[in-house]
Amino acid sequence: KKLSDICNFTNGYSFKSIHYKNKGIPIISIKHIPFDKSNSFNYYSKNEHLNKYEIHKNDILIALTGATIGKIGIYNLDCTGYLNQRVAKITSKNDKLYIEKFIYYVLNTEKTMKIIKNKSSGSAQENISTKKLGEIIVVPIVPFEKQQEMVQIFDDLSEQKNILINRKSGIDRQMEYYLKCKIQKYVNLTECEWANLGDVSTILTTTKHYTKIGKKHGKYRFYNSSQKDRLFVDFAEVTDESIIIGNGGELCVHYNNNGFTASKHVSVIQMSNSCITKFVYYY
Repeated sequence: KKLSDICNFTNGYSFKSIHYKNKGIPIISIKHIPFDKSNSFNYYSKNEHLNKYEIHKNDILIALTGATIGKIGIYNLDCTGYLNQRVAKITSKNDKLYIEKFIYYVLNTEKTMKIIKNKSSGSAQENISTKKLGEIIVVPIVPFEKQQEMVQIFDDLSEQKNILINRKSGIDRQMEYYLKCKIQKYVNLTECEWANLGDVSTILTTTKHYTKIGKKHGKYRFYNSSQKDRLFVDFAEVTDESIIIGNGGELCVHYNNNGFTASKHVSVIQMSNSCITKFVYYY
């Protein structure tokens, strides 16, 4: 069925920064999705006229614009939040037929993300409306009991995934500590010279490619502003060893020496002969 047949959508509100408070109800914006890390919040005072935009724990939210368009997450705070503009809440029209968590897992796939990016519009920034979202996304509806079984399996797999992510984070911290210790050692021995990145590198001209040209398979990597996405194209516009840094969304850094193409949402940096590219990448 079409997503609009089984779900309702609530679009966010355009909160005015002049009315932000130091405490109150947190405003949930695109940067907070998918709620897998801590973020700072702006706050608004409780207002009955804004009840429509309230969100509660376990609500499904999706980004409707920008480099992270189509990014989906489950609101995991215990307190009520307010839904900001360009973020939408998705709710089941009948929770006795369609489990929201099942809908979330169906939507939280590369296939769905690809469909959304391909159907988005906007020359400067990608956008999609909830009306179009409801029309282009098709959800396979299985018996309620089977939805429950699948949700349990997906929950278990997600927990295992989070364990692996936490292990990786620990390794990343060990690498960062090692690097800092080594550099400090060379600084103390006056064997380390600091330089601005722009003085020892060349930053290539940003391309005009949108993320939507990336495919699941291809000959060369295609980089957008995501650390997680693995996209490909069949042509390489850059063939030299490079560092790729995302310009939007969450911080991401990649290394490539096999040829690739970059989206408009990343910067491509190539080091001079005085620096080892992979050393700078790890730094």
